Amino acid sequence: MNEDDHLAAKPRTLNLQPEQIRHAAISHLHYGHSGGVGELPNATIYVQEDELKFAHYPPVYQRDIYVKWTLDQAHNWKALRGTTTFSMTAPSSCSGPPVTRRDISPCSCGPTTRHSS
Repeated sequence: MNEDDHLAAKPRTLNLQPEQIRHAAISHLHYGHSGGVGELPNATIYVQEDELKFAHYPPVYQRDIYVKWTLDQAHNWKALRGTTTFSMTAPSSCSGPPVTRRDISPCSCGPTTRHSS
C-alpha cells in the first residue's frame, strides 16, 4: 500500500479535499472498504443498519476484517434499512464523471446471521 491508496488521497484525484466530501456510501464495513472513514470529517457515512451493528460486535472468526477502532473514527453515521435510493450530484470542481444515483443494498458477501443487540 502506498500514499495513493490512502482514503484521503482519493478525493484529490477529483480536485477535491477530503473535508469537501459531504456523503459517502459504503456497501459493507470490512476493513478494506471502511478503513479511513475518519479522514472524511464532514461526511455523512451511509451504511446498512444491520451491517453497522454487526461490525461493532462481530463473531470471533470475523474480528480481523471488522476493525472497530477504524469505525470509531467516523462520527456521522447514517444507518439505512432495506434498499435505499438517494441522489447525489458531483461538485462543479469535480473533473470525474458525475455521480447521480446510487442504490444501497445489503452486502451479499457477508454472513447472513446478524448479531442482535
